[in-house]
Amino acid sequence: MQPEFNSDQQSLNVTVSAAPRVALTPQQQRWLLAAAALSSGVGLAAELLLGNLASYLVGNTALAYGVAVGGFLAAMGIGAYLSQFLAVNNQQRELLRIFIQVEMLIAPLTALLPLGLFIVFVVDGPIWIGLFLVTLILGILSGIEVPILTRIIERDQEIRSALAGVMALDYLGALLGSLAFPLILLPLLGLFPTATFIGSLPAFMVFKLGRLFRGLRPWSRWGLMLGIGLCLLAPAVIPLSDRLENTLYQAPIIRRIQSNYQRIVLTRRGSDLRLFLDGDLQLSTLDEYRYHEALVHPAMSASSQPRRILLLGAGDGMALREILKWPQVERVVLIELDPAVVKLARSQALLAKTNGHALDDPRVEVIFGGCLCDRTPTPPRPLM
Repeated sequence: MQPEFNSDQQSLNVTVSAAPRVALTPQQQRWLLAAAALSSGVGLAAELLLGNLASYLVGNTALAYGVAVGGFLAAMGIGAYLSQFLAVNNQQRELLRIFIQVEMLIAPLTALLPLGLFIVFVVDGPIWIGLFLVTLILGILSGIEVPILTRIIERDQEIRSALAGVMALDYLGALLGSLAFPLILLPLLGLFPTATFIGSLPAFMVFKLGRLFRGLRPWSRWGLMLGIGLCLLAPAVIPLSDRLENTLYQAPIIRRIQSNYQRIVLTRRGSDLRLFLDGDLQLSTLDEYRYHEALVHPAMSASSQPRRILLLGAGDGMALREILKWPQVERVVLIELDPAVVKLARSQALLAKTNGHALDDPRVEVIFGGCLCDRTPTPPRPLM
């Protein structure tokens, strides 16, 4: 506060000065913008992860993603509104501290809340209420980040430039997160290890920012320890999640695969082998022939000379087996979205025996997702 004395009026006027502006170094600006991109990428990956998990558990994909994504975005709006009440004096150091604290909350919650949601479903709890609460918590915290970052940077730049920079990196991070989750993280790591990995990223960002800004070094150490701890937790959640998933099926699981497109589960009890895609039963080897015979043979009978056949889907090979029973068939083109289904139908002994090794028939071509991937047919495998 600066006192000003007016000798004519014999009065004291007090003027409140603005908080001092602290210039950011170029490196600090770059990492704050990178933090904006990272927070957006983590947030969007968390939205997709929750939608994927909910659709697997309850089967209603449209509603699951509607609640996960729509609820997350609405909660971000609440977080953005609440951010105005944080650090009302707008001091840069206080804003940085709040941002780091938010990141330290987001990290473990992103890693552990999806697993908690799975546990709620397994114990027959209110899954939709659980999904709503998880999206509300993570969405509010994510919504606080961008306004706080904008206020930090606009202390050093004019508001128009600061807002443009933060929003540009925010949208770029959203794009990277939306692509990395389905194409890289989910198929390589699986659902819950992916949650722990993306949860570790805000913690590592705290470690970096703590080293860049004076007075935040203690947070740097905590961020590093939390990030490493979550990475080490990733392998540990696999047996736990597998044990929880086992309770969802009435027979022992012998194979579980997370492809780019879906969760593939194979169960077996005696001679009954069952294939599930995203939790929905696709076939049982005890009675699948009834469905596939009724599906294929009436359509084949409608043609006097069924020589060239186009088969859409049916990567398990059961419908293909019925088609190949017709001696007139010269060529079958099978279009399947997911290569993992075809690979499983070829490699799993009982599944391949049930489909008669139809996928290895020299008359069969396989196209995956619009790209011809099996133009040269492989010779049939011997029965195992």
